[in-house]
Amino acid sequence: SKFFALVNAFTKAKNLELLENLKKWFDFKFEIVYFYNVYGPRQICEGDMATVIGIFENSYKKNTKLPVVLPGTQTRRFTHIMDTVETCYYAWKENKCRHYSISNKKSLSILKVAHFFKKGVKLLPKRKGERYASALTNMSLSNKVFKRFGKVDLGLYIKEFIKNNWLLTKKNIYNLTFSCIPTWPGDYCEEVIPDPIPNSEVKLFSADGT
Repeated sequence: SKFFALVNAFTKAKNLELLENLKKWFDFKFEIVYFYNVYGPRQICEGDMATVIGIFENSYKKNTKLPVVLPGTQTRRFTHIMDTVETCYYAWKENKCRHYSISNKKSLSILKVAHFFKKGVKLLPKRKGERYASALTNMSLSNKVFKRFGKVDLGLYIKEFIKNNWLLTKKNIYNLTFSCIPTWPGDYCEEVIPDPIPNSEVKLFSADGT
């Protein structure tokens, strides 16, 4: 709701002020990294804290329409978890007490992302306090924000997801389940074909298809 969005923004601002004061008073060292719509393996797919991509993936697996809040033209900068973690590590390694942001150069509408999944869309009523764009932060409390951009392309990530899950949309004929989604070279997942299919087997496959 709009109220909780305001509370969230207020507490973030006050926490930033506290960190800046601790730096002045006690020479406290810290790094701040601003995230933008993070997605990827082990993301939350259900509930209030679910990511947009997680919700879409969950709907795809259930073979249901993808929920999109009206108007659907609101844009986001979807950033893969690996790019996000890489920036966090970079900030820690540099140890310069700076503000960073990690996002994607591409700003995509929610409807366009939903269409990547090649499924039907269920439009939901507008929500109060809904953001219509992801604005990149340039300054924070007179501190320059150093911008970094991710390398993982969301469209390719979704294509890989569909390739590894398309059987789930065929009325679960084979009752396939996946323990995770391989999205990064070198990642491996288990493909499990449980009962009632006889002679259940386990196969290993990676994001690069090996």
